[in-house]
Formats: sequence, structure tokens, C-alpha cells
Amino acid sequence: MDIYSFKNIQIVTTSKELVDIVSLKIQNNFQTDKQNSISHIRSTYMKKVKCASQFYNEKLNQIVIDFPFLENIHPFYKDILNKECDLNKYKIELDQISIVINSIIKIKNKYLKLLKYSNSLNQFKQLEIISINRINKLILNYESSLKYLEQFRKHLLNLPSINANTPTLLIIGYPLVGKSTLTNILTIANVNVETLTSNLLFVGNTNFQNNNNNNSILQVIDTQSIFDHPLVDEIEIKSINALTHLNCCILFLIDISEQCGYSIKKQVDLFLNVQLLFSDKPSLILLNKIDIKNPNHLPENDWKLLKNLEKPINSSFGGIQLIPMSNLISDSILKVKEKAYNTLNGI
Repeated sequence: MDIYSFKNIQIVTTSKELVDIVSLKIQNNFQTDKQNSISHIRSTYMKKVKCASQFYNEKLNQIVIDFPFLENIHPFYKDILNKECDLNKYKIELDQISIVINSIIKIKNKYLKLLKYSNSLNQFKQLEIISINRINKLILNYESSLKYLEQFRKHLLNLPSINANTPTLLIIGYPLVGKSTLTNILTIANVNVETLTSNLLFVGNTNFQNNNNNNSILQVIDTQSIFDHPLVDEIEIKSINALTHLNCCILFLIDISEQCGYSIKKQVDLFLNVQLLFSDKPSLILLNKIDIKNPNHLPENDWKLLKNLEKPINSSFGGIQLIPMSNLISDSILKVKEKAYNTLNGI
């Protein structure tokens, strides 16, 4: 189940609200006329029990349908949820709903059978009251489960709108190296601002037409300032670790002109720190701002630092490749998209 399904989950109604709705439905829809035949009156009372049972089961079944099974939640979302929720408790509470559904069915079947073989108005009334009271009491006893699931639904709503199954370009680098400009070019400035812990992400999509003229969508995530400071907060580390579960290619921008205010060595050091998290992901090191400085004119020590990073690239086990580029040169950006697409698709 993806994020878009999460956002369609219906509000979980409280036990008391459910009981009140059932009482009104029965009161408004069923009138007992003592002048009718015994079989007609019996049928009316049986319909009341069926009505209560059907309403509860529809509402509870909707919860089971809407909420994802724990094993079906993508690891990306699971890591984010783990910092705020007890996922084992979530599994238990969701299982409880199925138990309630089965219990309601048993109560309904038991009392419908008793009503079927009863022959007096007093018996009908007593059996109807006992059966619906038992079902209502069962619902009220699981108030805590319903409340927990409603809280969990709200956590799901707060998840960043990132499609964990879409091939992704994860844009990383120090401030002013060109991340936002590249993101805007790739997405035509059509991005959503999402939150990962206290950090902002810019998320959008870019189209790529491959050699077979088939259009593919690549998700683009500008990580902003997430990686440009030491990670010491445990919650932040857990959330950022969630990004490692995406099917992604790292686009790490290095400003070779150093106009960003960071030396090439410092930018390389940041990349090495990022690699500790994303060692199994392919990385394209984009040597940005070649319109300002030619890579061939870099100091020898800086060029060695960069060249020593390169490793054979593969979508399955990572690797690193250097690509000179400029946000001002459209052909170089197209080359980056093509290389990232081919890498993610094992071409």
C-alpha cells in the first residue's frame, strides 16, 4: 500500500458514536405493530438484530480493508512510523477488529436462532434487547482499539507524500551548490514541500523518454539541508534512514567553483558521510558549475580526491561516477537524467 492509499483511509468512529448511530437506525426504521401476525412481528425483531450486526460489521470491515497489514507497509514508511508508533501494538489492535467482527457474527447467529423458535412478543423483545446490548457492550469494550487506530490513521496522514515504489533521484549536497535549481529544472518547478521530522523535502516528478520512446516517471527529492550537519538526534537518524529504502540514485552535487563557500575537500567529506548510509545505492557525483570553472583546471589534489571516489556503477550494489555538468547547460542535465534512468533500470 502506498502513501496515496494511506490518505484515503476513513476516519475511525468511536465506540459510543457507533452505538448511538445503531440505536437511532433501529428506532427510526423499525416499528412493531402488535396487531400484526406473530411471524411478522418475529421477522421485525430479527431484522433489528440483523441491522445492528450488519452496520457494525460494515464499519469494522471498512477498517480492516482501509488499514494496511504491517507486513505490507513499505520499509520506507515503516521506518518513519517507528519513531512515533508502536507497530507491534498497531498489529495487535488491527487484529482485535477482526476478532470483534467474528464475535458479532456469532452473537447475531445465536440470537436469530433463538428468535426463530420463540413464539411470544415478550420473548422477541427480550431476545432483541439482550442480543443488541451484548453487541453494543462488545463494541464499547474495544473503544481503546478504535481510538488507537484513529491516532495511527493521523500518523499515516502526516507521512510525506513520497511514492516509495517509484524510481527516485535523491539530490544531496551543501547549500548553494545548485540543488534547488536542478530540482526546479527537472520538475519544471512543480514540487510539493514535505516534512521528514523537522526537515523539509522538495518532492516532484520528471519525465524521461528512453530509446524506445517510452515515457517513464522519475521521482525527484531535493533533500535541502538534511545532510549538511552532523546527525546526532536519534529520531532524525531513524527518519533519514528511511530514505535508504527508496529505489534511488544519489545525485550528489559538488560546486567545483567553490562559490558555495565550501572547499572541494569539505564537499567530498560530506559525500563520504552520505555514502555510509547509501553504500548500496548508485551515486552520480555531479561536478556542477562547469560554466564557471573547467574541471581540467582544478588543482591536482582536488582532482585526485574526486577521481579516487569513482567505482564501477550498478543499480544492484551501488558504485560512483563523476559527471561534469551545469544547471545552465540543458544538454548536461539531459545526460544526468539519462545516466540516472539507465542506472536505476540496470541498463
